[in-house]
Amino acid sequence: DLDEEQLLKFWAGIYREFTKKGKKCKIFSNGLVYDQEFGETLCDYLEINKEEYLVPRPLVVEELVETISSFEGIVGTRLHCAIIAYAYSIPTVELVWNVKQTMFGKIIGETERFIMPEMFDPNYVASMLMEVIEKDKKNLIYNEEEFKNTTYINIKKFFDDYVQVI
Repeated sequence: DLDEEQLLKFWAGIYREFTKKGKKCKIFSNGLVYDQEFGETLCDYLEINKEEYLVPRPLVVEELVETISSFEGIVGTRLHCAIIAYAYSIPTVELVWNVKQTMFGKIIGETERFIMPEMFDPNYVASMLMEVIEKDKKNLIYNEEEFKNTTYINIKKFFDDYVQVI
């Protein structure tokens, strides 16, 4: 478990890694008040303008979907973010703090995009997202039927592997 100072250093490190790579970053939450407050604290810590770099707290699902679908790539920590990003084909890496995230990674067949705590290093996280963005650009030919079939196959495999009928 990290304290607030450690979390601020970690997220600031990620932010700085992306800005060194010439990427513009935005900070957002899925709507939880605590997460939004942390985003405000992070902006203060980084000495960046909240109005420019902190997305307003979404109050309804549509606002969250609009925010997530507007990004080129995302470093996320919440399962809702991962699900929405996946649905909209937004390249994402997730920082795992809950088993539900790793289960979702298995369902969609993308476990490498779910980073375990022992790999929480700003440089590694930023590099991983950049790799995911490039990989997804190369696979940009989007076929909706194939996407649905892939989702079905991975969900069926997950249930076959992990769910027992009693």
